[in-house]
This record gives sequence, C-alpha cells and structure tokens, in this order.
Amino acid sequence: MTVRYRYWPGNVALAGALLAIALAFGVSMWHSDGSQGPVLSWWTLPWALLLVGLLVVRCLRWGVTVDDIGLTMREPLTTTYVPWTSVAEIEFSSAFTAAIRLADGRRVRVTVGSSREPSLREVYSRVRERWAGVDVGARPYPRPGWRALSIGFIVSAVVVIGGGLVWEDAQYDGDVYAARDLRDRQATAVVARSWVTKQSGGEGGPTYTTYVKARLRVPDGSTVVLEVHRPGELGGVYHEEDPLPVVYDSAHPRDADFADRPNRDANDDSVAVRSTIGAPLYWAGALGVVAFGIVIAFEWFTPVRLTRRTSRSPR
Repeated sequence: MTVRYRYWPGNVALAGALLAIALAFGVSMWHSDGSQGPVLSWWTLPWALLLVGLLVVRCLRWGVTVDDIGLTMREPLTTTYVPWTSVAEIEFSSAFTAAIRLADGRRVRVTVGSSREPSLREVYSRVRERWAGVDVGARPYPRPGWRALSIGFIVSAVVVIGGGLVWEDAQYDGDVYAARDLRDRQATAVVARSWVTKQSGGEGGPTYTTYVKARLRVPDGSTVVLEVHRPGELGGVYHEEDPLPVVYDSAHPRDADFADRPNRDANDDSVAVRSTIGAPLYWAGALGVVAFGIVIAFEWFTPVRLTRRTSRSPR
C-alpha cells in the first residue's frame, strides 16, 4: 500500500515562480555589463543551474508518502523518513495531522492537506492492520544530529554561488579597469566650482567628501564638463578658474580622476579585495556542495532503509 499526499497546483505554482525568478535574475546577470550589478559567467552558471534545478524538482515533489514501511515527508529544503519500526508513539490532533515520537526521543510533526486521498489517521490504521505480514528493519532519516548535513549543503550552495558572483564581478571589473588604464591621458582642466558634503559618521564623527566640477578641453577641440571627488574637507583648496591636473579616459572623457588617481586606486583595491574573498569562497562552497551531497546521498540511498528483518509492529 502506498498513499501520496501532494497538492499539485501549489507545488507547480511554487516551482514555476522559483524558476521564473531564477531565469529573470540569471538572464539579467548573464547579459550585464557589470555597471548595474553582478555578472554571471561560466564559473557560476553550472552550479546555479544544478541548484535551481534541484530546488525546482524538490518543490514539485513536496508532499508526504505513506507506505507499509514508513512515512516520507519531502519539503523544498529537507527530507524526513520515519520507518514505522522507529515509532514509539503517535498522536493525531486531527485526521490529517500527527505528532510522532521516535524511539530515540525526537519528535516529528506531519500535516497533510485534505484531498481525495484517505486521511492520515485512516491510512495509519490500514498500516497497523497489514503489519502482520511485513518485517522491516530500517532507521530514520536523518539520524540524530545529522540534519546539520542539510544545513551544510544549503550554506555551501549559497557560498559557491555568492562567492562565484563576487569573484566573476571582480574579474570583469579588473578587465574593464585595465583597459581604461591603457586609454587614460593626463591633462589640465579648469575648476568651475567646488563644494563639500558631510556624512554622519556615528561615534567616529562626521566624514567629508570634496567635489570639484571642472572644464576640460579634449584633443578634438571640444570642452567637456567633468566632476571628480575625493575624501576630506578640501573646499578651500580648489578655487574657481584654478588649474586642476586630471587623468581621464580618452574614450569617455567624463570618466576622470585627480592626477594622483585616488578613485582609480580605490577601484583597483576593490578588485583585489573581491578577488581575494570571492575565489576562496567559491572553491570552499564547491567542495562543500560535493562533500555534503555525497554524504547525504549515501545516507539516503543506503540499503539499510529497505533491509528486511524481524521487527516489532508499529505503535
């Protein structure tokens, strides 16, 4: 006897919504130029496809299966298997809700939606009636304390994708900044005006940023108005009509910086930090997904779940 409780409309709706959201973000990041968000490339794409596909399948299989051997409760992120031989006590608060106390002291709450299938209480009664001809030795899944494996797998999945996105974004920005460095030209602009903004710094006190707007004549004879900024309260340093040494991107003259390149250097430092953090996170997450996945699969598919031997009847 096997009875499956699944709410197919809800399962399909959840899986479809998850797939639609993942596709929207994935396509957007795949075609991103890096200016509006992270970039998705071949390092992270296989992991994203694998994990989104796994989650979609789990959403579709969300439900409870009851048979002569035990009860399997599948949820989007976890699976619980309760063989009847491990049940110490079962109480029904309604025809479709049961609280199960296992022989090892753990408690499992099971709720199934009312459907065309018989109630959970009725199915369990049928199992008790049929038990005389079934001898099964099996253990619950997961074992006590082994739920940490699922948590580790989920954390590793988040880390491999998050670390991959950070690493890929850093690589993309590094290439962009390297190409810009080759196009950079030095010149002298003329200050049009300057101003200082103040930001609240909490206990550390306020911080200041100085902005300078200047006119720059480029080689084709046209004049470009550019805006540069740097940390500090330097409003008294830059006066109207003062010369301002700058470095600018010859292909995009408005992309400029002071001659000592404080913002260019900050860009390079950001790439270095993200690469240093992203790469180890990516590889650690990938290792975690593989390692936890193997152990979880071994635990779930181990033959002991279906080994037949002498056992007591369910409570």
